[in-house]
Amino acid sequence: MRVTTTMTDFRNRFTQFSVLLLTASFLVLLPLNRLAAAGLFVAGAANLVVLRGWSNALRVAGDSAGRIKWSAYIWGLVRWAVYAAVFYIGYRFGGGRPAGIAGAAAGLVIPLVVMAYTAATEVETERTAD
Repeated sequence: MRVTTTMTDFRNRFTQFSVLLLTASFLVLLPLNRLAAAGLFVAGAANLVVLRGWSNALRVAGDSAGRIKWSAYIWGLVRWAVYAAVFYIGYRFGGGRPAGIAGAAAGLVIPLVVMAYTAATEVETERTAD
């Protein structure tokens, strides 16, 4: 099988779906709980930037296994540092209440779910004669 969707197409679809779902979630959550909506917005934006940067760094690393491994390691550390900062910001937004942290957790999870969904459904494959 040959994958016909390029990495650029995947990144663009992932970003579009994530922004759409994060915006819809933010608008639904805003009248219900402003603290959770703020946590969701900040966490979702931060996660999108980190995941997009990670995919760009892997593209720039090229075909070198060592460079790809090192890039994935560095961006993994960056990702976890951003996640920790996002949870702290969510905690500060919520004033110690769980609403800000719950919004931050949702903002971190939504782009990851969208990435998995996009990878599972948007990658088109076609059979090649062997």
